[in-house]
Amino acid sequence: MIPENMDNLSPAVREFDDEYVEVEVSEAQPLLSSADTDAPKTTFSSFSFREWGILVMLALANLFSIVAYSCIAPFYPKEAKTKGLSDFEIGLTFGIFELVIFLGSPIAGKLGILQTCGGIGFSLGPFLGGMLYDLGGFRLPFYSLGMAMFCMAFLSRFLIPVDLDIKQEESKQSTGYIGLLRVPTIWIMLFALFNVAVSTSFINPAMAGHLESFHLSSTVVGLLFLVSGVCYSVTAPLNGLLVDRYKCHLIGMLFAPIAIIISLSLTGPSPFLPLQKSVPLVLVGQIIFGAGLSTLQIPVYRNGLDAAENAGYASGTVTYGLVSGLFEAVYSLGSFIGPIGGGLINQYYGFARTVTVISGFHLCFVVIFSVFYAYKKCRRKGVDNDV
Repeated sequence: MIPENMDNLSPAVREFDDEYVEVEVSEAQPLLSSADTDAPKTTFSSFSFREWGILVMLALANLFSIVAYSCIAPFYPKEAKTKGLSDFEIGLTFGIFELVIFLGSPIAGKLGILQTCGGIGFSLGPFLGGMLYDLGGFRLPFYSLGMAMFCMAFLSRFLIPVDLDIKQEESKQSTGYIGLLRVPTIWIMLFALFNVAVSTSFINPAMAGHLESFHLSSTVVGLLFLVSGVCYSVTAPLNGLLVDRYKCHLIGMLFAPIAIIISLSLTGPSPFLPLQKSVPLVLVGQIIFGAGLSTLQIPVYRNGLDAAENAGYASGTVTYGLVSGLFEAVYSLGSFIGPIGGGLINQYYGFARTVTVISGFHLCFVVIFSVFYAYKKCRRKGVDNDV
């Protein structure tokens, strides 16, 4: 029987009750101090040794996976043609890789540093593949990259924890990919990225065949591929500085497609130009091509993020993942269509006419981009005048 009066309790029971009241915790009081919780790490200097290992392993895995795909560009088309494959079938071989990435990108998203390593791998792969092919024949590039990927998989078993306590950021204002596709600016940026992907993915399988008449070694062909990658890497930091500090988004996106059109027309050369195919023309074309790609691709991502935030998406890693995943999917779709569609046109009409068709896509973008932003500027002026 429970006594109604607390005074009737024994001294031992009253002492226990007093102790219980003293340790009672308010709902508003956190059970753990802020010192006991893991603060989010926003700089590389705060990474532990294990976290550095995970980052380096993931970056190298992404690098090697792209190198394994792009390394076959200098020698595979020639080997495939000796086996009776057409240009369309060769392009299909290159395109399947990107089709799988297209299907997985909206789910996975991508870290910026991993994307950078992927770009380096795409540029470095043809040179490494050509060099390994000259050293050890057809099988050596595949054996070498296979062993490198196996080493990365082995390291991941020990570096990546089984359970990662990842706190997802929630954005009440965002509505996922459907909301992004309702933003007109996003579509403009996706069209630009699609054109970039089609251009680069067609050049990879077709360039080696285009250069066959010069009787160059696979290493030299790989070096010609590397030229555009070096120019991309050199101009990318400068373009990033111009975009971040001086907000030169629109100027770069207007002139970069024109530079790509010039580069493709020289590499062909285009039937509209009174030029003969030569290695110096290809070299100059690849230099302009790499610089044009970086000038176009960097503002695309920045404009996409700004457009998403202006549409109500919260600034943070969730929005970055959505935009990056969508853009990576469209890039992979373009990389799937480029070698297949380009290979089909190349098979019947030749390399020069194919690059002219691709240049037409970039010209369409310049027209659409100019009209769209001229309309936005006029509309903004009209609103200011009304106010």
